[in-house]
Amino acid sequence: MALVFPKTDLIQGLKLRDGWIMPQWRQERSTTAGGQSILKDMGPMLWAAFYETTAMARDDAIDVETDLMTLQGGINLFEGYDPRRALPKSDDQSVLDGVTVNAIRSDRLALRLAGLPAGFEVSKSDYLSINDGLNLHLLRAATGAVASSTGLSAWFEVRGALRAGVAVGQPVKLRYPCARFMIEKDSISRQRVSEMNDAISFSAVQVIL
Repeated sequence: MALVFPKTDLIQGLKLRDGWIMPQWRQERSTTAGGQSILKDMGPMLWAAFYETTAMARDDAIDVETDLMTLQGGINLFEGYDPRRALPKSDDQSVLDGVTVNAIRSDRLALRLAGLPAGFEVSKSDYLSINDGLNLHLLRAATGAVASSTGLSAWFEVRGALRAGVAVGQPVKLRYPCARFMIEKDSISRQRVSEMNDAISFSAVQVIL
C-alpha cells in the first residue's frame, strides 16, 4: 500500500503525555544609537509544535519511529493539532460539517463563520483551520462569539492574522483543526522509561506553500 502525504493520522494515532502548539513570531529587533528599540516583522507568524508520547512497549515505540521515518526528515509533511484544545470548548460532540468563512474584517484579524449549529459558541482559545485548497491556515480565537438561529457567528478576533489566501466561502474545521508541519531537524528522541518501555518525542514547524 502506498503512503499518502501529508500524513493525516500521525497525531491522532499517538497516546500523548504532553503536546502543544505555540506561535513562532518571525520578528527581528534592533536598537538605535539613542537606545530606541525597533521591531520588524520578517513574515507572518508560523506555528511550532511539540509532541511527547506516553510510555509504550518497545515494539510499539519502534513502530512510531518508523512512522516518523516515512516523513524523511522535513521532506514529507504531516497534519498536527494542539491536543490541549483539539475540540471546541463549548461542544465536543457536534459534527460541525459544512462550516465556512462568511466574512473577513478589513484588517484580517477577525471573521464571521456560517453553517454553525444555532446557538453554537466559539470560545476564546478555540482553534479553527481554514482550507484554501493549498494550505491549512490554523488560527486561534482571541475572543468568543455565539451563532445566531441561522448559524451565522458574531464577529470574533483571531490570531495569527488571516493570510492573503484565506477567502470567504472556504471550508472551516473546528474539530481537530490542523496545520501542516515538517519535523524539525534532529528533534526525534527516544527516552527509555523502563526495561521494556520507551517514549518518543519530536518537534515540528508549520509549512505554508
